[in-house]
Formats: sequence, C-alpha cells, structure tokens
Amino acid sequence: MKKLLLGTSAIVAVGLCASEASAQGYATLGGFFRNYASIYDHGSVQYQPAGNQAGAAVTGSRDFNITSNSEFWVRGETKLNNGMIFGFRIEVEAWTQNGSTSAQGIDQIDETWGYVKGSFGEIRFGEEDDARKLKAYSSYISPYVAFGVDSPDGIYSLGTSTTYFNVENDAQKILYFSPSFGGFSFAASYTPDQTHGSRNFGLQGTADCDGTQSRGCNGEAWSIAADYRGKFGDTTIGVDAGYTGSNNETSGRTNVSAYRADAFLQVAGWEASIQYGKVNDGRANGLDDSAVGGALMYTTGPWTLGGFFQQGRSDIAGGGRNKLNHFMVAAGYVLGGGVGLAAALSHQKRDNNTGTDPSATSFVFGIGASF
Repeated sequence: MKKLLLGTSAIVAVGLCASEASAQGYATLGGFFRNYASIYDHGSVQYQPAGNQAGAAVTGSRDFNITSNSEFWVRGETKLNNGMIFGFRIEVEAWTQNGSTSAQGIDQIDETWGYVKGSFGEIRFGEEDDARKLKAYSSYISPYVAFGVDSPDGIYSLGTSTTYFNVENDAQKILYFSPSFGGFSFAASYTPDQTHGSRNFGLQGTADCDGTQSRGCNGEAWSIAADYRGKFGDTTIGVDAGYTGSNNETSGRTNVSAYRADAFLQVAGWEASIQYGKVNDGRANGLDDSAVGGALMYTTGPWTLGGFFQQGRSDIAGGGRNKLNHFMVAAGYVLGGGVGLAAALSHQKRDNNTGTDPSATSFVFGIGASF
C-alpha cells in the first residue's frame, strides 16, 4: 500500500508541475482486485470452455480451483480554458492467459481511451466497449465481487452464458454519449476495424483486419443504445436497449450483429432485474447464441442476498439448439474501505439437442477490492 501511495503521489506531482497549462489537471491510479476459490461437485461431466456451445468430455478434472481477475488503471483529467474537460484512462491487466494455455498473454493492455466532455455530452475515442455494452445493466451480488449469472468472472463447472456478446470488443473506436434529457440518454459508436491494439490494418486491406489475434473481421461496426433512469421517491426504474451491427469482411461469412435489452426496479432495499441478449452469426454458418435471465436481490446494511437465473441457448450445426440453465443463490458483505466478500452456490443443468444432459454444482467464495 505504501508503494501504491507513493506512486500515485508521483504521478500527481508530474501532472501539476509539468506546465502552467496543466495546473488544473490531475492523474491518479485506480483499479480492482478479485480473487476466487471454487469447489465443484461435477463427477464426470461435459466441460464447457466458453458459453453454451458443445465441449469435449473431460475425465479426472479438478474439484477445487483458485483464480483471480485484477487490473490497475492510470487516469488523468484536466479542465481546459474553454470549460471543456479532457481526460484519459489506461487499463492494464494484472494477469492474462494466452488462450487455453498457462502462458502469459500477449494482450496486457485491456482498454485505453481519451475523452472530451462538456454541456454537449461526451466524446470518447480509443479502445473501449461499444455503445450497446456500455449502456447495459446487470445485477451483481457485490460492487466489489462480480458474482451473478451474467458475470464476467464466473468460474463454474459447465461454463457460463452471457448477454454481453462481443462483435468488435475493445477495438479502436469513437463514441458519443448524450446528456440526460429528463432521465433519457443515448450513445453511439463507430469502429472502422476490429483489431484490438494501437496498430491499424486499414491501409493493408480488409483481408488483414484480424491481424495476429484471430478476432474475426467485424469491421465498419456501428452501435447505438439508449437508456432511461427515473427516480420516484424511494423507487428507481431503469430501462436499456442497444444494437451493434458490422460488415463482416471474411469471405463466406454474413454480417455479425448483436442485440441487448434489460430493465430493473429498485425500491426499499429490493432490486429486481431482467436481461436479454443475442448475437447473430457470431460463430459463422448461421449459428446464433442468446441468453435471457434475471435476478432478485435484497440489501440491508452491509449485507446483500440474492437469487439469479439465466438460460443460454446456442444453435448447433444441422439444426437444433443446446441450452444451459444456471441457478444461483448468493450473499455479499461489504467490509468497508472498498473491500467486500461474497459467496455463491451455483447449480447448472444442460439440455443438449443430442447426447447426455450433465448437471453440476459449484460453490464459489470471493474477496474483492476497488481503489
């Protein structure tokens, strides 16, 4: 912690002393840390490496696992003489994996982007999610430990489904966020090339759009989204909807597109929410993936208790669809100072179009912190 504070002070000092023009600016460090331990009761099941697609059978798989997800961020902001605000954010992964191997990943920078904002709204440029994903909302049991069936950090025996489908994830783009008009706001983004990273393949032709990371060729992607937030006494209502479309430049593949919508209601410590997402032709050959789910949570003091459900659906070649049903009950506790604990009991049941229908139960405990 001492090193962190010293490092932060050094960055601020540089920002304040660089020149008189930067005297109104500052820079800080931020980020999060999440660590999880999982116990599985799955016997001999069908392993799902990602999503709800069919996976290979695994024998002798471990019943205990420890994993983590952590990042640190460098953030800076300054107010210009004309009243507009300029800032930037760089997100660095504390650890990444190269595919399914244990080797260090080649993509250490998660996202990096700058922004200009004022009374007109905010313009953001750089590596970011699209407007559809940034306007979306899902319920999690803790602000510091991302437990939930729509969670990016879920480590469960049969894998996970999600409503946050990628089309051109974290590629260089430009985004616009409107101000709020009576609780309504909207956003739009444009991505010329799907490549993630500072390099650009635009001058090399569309056939090179996936570079070295094989992320597909979903270039020329537009995304639009809108939301509403209304507070009426102790009640808050939220509704979001978004769409992303692209021009898939890979020969023989159709254009990839994704939809997402959600709604939530918060009143007297209770929160109820529902989410739906779908990606069209995300795996080529006309194969679509979708997911629908929801949550009911109650918060009292530092405690949050909740129940979650999600069904993921994946088309399979030759017709038919696989389904993954995911049930979860979870509890979260805020320790204070940006630190929280959470525990979840998860049960999954597959409904395969052909073959066996395995089920599995997972117990996951986590600790997380935001700074």
